[in-house]
Amino acid sequence: MFAETSYLGDYETAYAAVSCMDLPGELMGYADAKARLAVAKAVAPRVGAAVEGWVITAACSGWPIAPSNPWQPTPVKDIPPILITSTSKDPSTPVSNARGLARQIRGSHLLIADAYGHTAYFNSECARTAIAKYLLDGDLPPKRSTC
Repeated sequence: MFAETSYLGDYETAYAAVSCMDLPGELMGYADAKARLAVAKAVAPRVGAAVEGWVITAACSGWPIAPSNPWQPTPVKDIPPILITSTSKDPSTPVSNARGLARQIRGSHLLIADAYGHTAYFNSECARTAIAKYLLDGDLPPKRSTC
């Protein structure tokens, strides 16, 4: 059994290690971290900048291994049309990421659910219905739609 004060075996430690292999550390020192935290608190005063993105940004700063899988454009070619979904108010993955992915994948259809929460499927009945129609029947909503 691991000691209560140890991070060994803590799933959050593994999550940070995996994330840091995707995200290069961006902070350029304490002053940069302090300035970014002030902006985050101003933008999201109710949560005090307590978001997953900030945790990973801080954890990956000074990470001793270069990312092996950094974010980059997603080359997708010669596929049938796909459905990309997002919520308009996702605290973990901004809707701008879904829009960017849809721009990269020719022929994709983007459905944005006007809802709070991470993932459209679990937070919008309309999105669940559209996703089910796509998966079961191959029916896609209009290319850029909102529900």
